[in-house]
Amino acid sequence: MEGLTLVQSLSHPLNNHVYEAVTRAGERRVIRFFAADTPELSRKMEMVNLLSQLEGVVPAVHGKLRPEFSLLQGKFTVGYIVEFVPGQPLTEYCGKGLPELEVVRLITDLLGIAQVFQTQQYILGDIKPDNVIVTESGNLVYVDVDSLFAVNTMVYFPGSPGYTAPELKDGHALPSADLFSIGRTALFALTGQSPSHLADRQGVVACPASVSPLLRNFIERLMALSPIERPDLESALQYSQGLPQRLKRWQRTQRYQRPLVVLLTVFVVVGVVPVGAGWMSFRLTAHGNQAQLRGDPVRALEHYQRALVWNRQNVSAHIALGLTYHALSETERGIEQLQSVLRQPLSVEESGLAHYALAELYEAENGVVSAMAAYQAVEPAASTYVQSRNNLARLYILSGNAEQAIRVLESVLAQTGSSRRSNEVLQATLHKNLGWAYLKTGRLEDAQRVLSEAIQLEPLLADSYCLLAEVKRRSSVAFSTDLISCLQLGPTDPSPDGIIGYILEQL
Repeated sequence: MEGLTLVQSLSHPLNNHVYEAVTRAGERRVIRFFAADTPELSRKMEMVNLLSQLEGVVPAVHGKLRPEFSLLQGKFTVGYIVEFVPGQPLTEYCGKGLPELEVVRLITDLLGIAQVFQTQQYILGDIKPDNVIVTESGNLVYVDVDSLFAVNTMVYFPGSPGYTAPELKDGHALPSADLFSIGRTALFALTGQSPSHLADRQGVVACPASVSPLLRNFIERLMALSPIERPDLESALQYSQGLPQRLKRWQRTQRYQRPLVVLLTVFVVVGVVPVGAGWMSFRLTAHGNQAQLRGDPVRALEHYQRALVWNRQNVSAHIALGLTYHALSETERGIEQLQSVLRQPLSVEESGLAHYALAELYEAENGVVSAMAAYQAVEPAASTYVQSRNNLARLYILSGNAEQAIRVLESVLAQTGSSRRSNEVLQATLHKNLGWAYLKTGRLEDAQRVLSEAIQLEPLLADSYCLLAEVKRRSSVAFSTDLISCLQLGPTDPSPDGIIGYILEQL
């Protein structure tokens, strides 16, 4: 305590005191004292000593710890001093909820901290938004350094409502307890609401249906009520580290699946309306399509499966079921579903829908050759023909065959020239991909022409601006305006050749 001046009280729990203080050099510190009658006092100080030994190993936990002994308000107490961490607690930082990729980073960081302590045979115990500080640089710091428990021991811990695992509240310090708390903290970060406010009438807390299925399923596994239903920490951390890339890939494929679900809806509605069992299957398929459009694949799955109970020949339900498996991260099962559909006798339109959907799932699994074959199988009379040729050309470009992409796109644009304004977004992506292929082959004037047309058709397509900026840069023409539009709108697919690398190089 010598050399420290108390500035203000930060909190006054029942049996401990937290103060902000400054050193003689003006450095900010946090001091925490525990009253002599604090439950499990010796264990708390043992944890503080452990953390002081791990200083530097866990940079995301308060460092420079040292035990202190002092007299406070006439009682002999013990405590510790830590550096003051400027920033916001997660409770304030989240607002009404964080973007999904930021929540994944939060989960990964917390799992990493928990892993360090579990290798020392301890769990963190009290992970919750109040105990996580987001610094000004965006880094996370876990600040509750005295609630650690030795793994697989009996403990006394009343817990934090909504965040403490059931087994820990019952006195069992199991390794899985931290995963539950991390899942619940992630749920708060997504929604800005306490888990208790998200519980249904039966008290069940679930991730909102609006969250992408990859992240939603992961969080719900983390916060499963039974410890045996949660993943082990190592596999959870490994999955979390790979989740950002999978989320980006899923979001990219969703841009194509949503139009396909709309197309399936139209296909159902304009088709011949059946009677009896066929009518029930028809209605259930329509309900499933609406659930997909609302972003609720679980409910959609139920509708499609019921639709097929009423009528196994409902091709729309079979196709939509395959897409729904993919939305639920069961892509291989979705591929098998669509392959089984294509083994049946189908109309040209049904075959086109099934091949298009199958190609999208192959793309999601990086099966480029299989995806190209499926796109090629779509016949000209099918409503998905133009988009299939567009996607096929994109894969040709990515595979290094820009000349073939040019032939495909020029042919399609010649066929659709008379109906250019019917679907401006699709026409814009056709022009964008053709400009990309021209850029790849060095035809800069042609590339500038068609990319300018793409922007006229759809002014909000970032990739057109990005590619046009690169074309102009290679042509020694001013490109700053297009570059600004590229960065403001945010490139999606492709990561436009050259220009992004150029920006990084300049930086």
